[in-house]
Amino acid sequence: MTSHGVHYMQDVNGDGIVPTLAPMLTDLGRASDDMRDAVEALFQIFSGGGYGYGGYGPGGYVPTISLARPQPSTWTAIDYVDQKKNDIYALVDSLQPACLP
Repeated sequence: MTSHGVHYMQDVNGDGIVPTLAPMLTDLGRASDDMRDAVEALFQIFSGGGYGYGGYGPGGYVPTISLARPQPSTWTAIDYVDQKKNDIYALVDSLQPACLP
């Protein structure tokens, strides 16, 4: 969702309507990618799954999925996205008084 929001806002700001927004969106996009990678790293599909009833027919191969414990870097990546999002909110809040209804 964050990535979609970043791309949407980049399209809205395409003509550089708010010049300071462009680098903030780039930073948020990178932070979002880092967060996605950190979270995806928690999930691993093992090719050495068991045999039984499941995914590939009766008695067929069943892949197993392992969930790793989040590491401090996982939380750091998530917190960094929040920081970059808050930077954009602060910019938008600062511009509101200048906007006409």
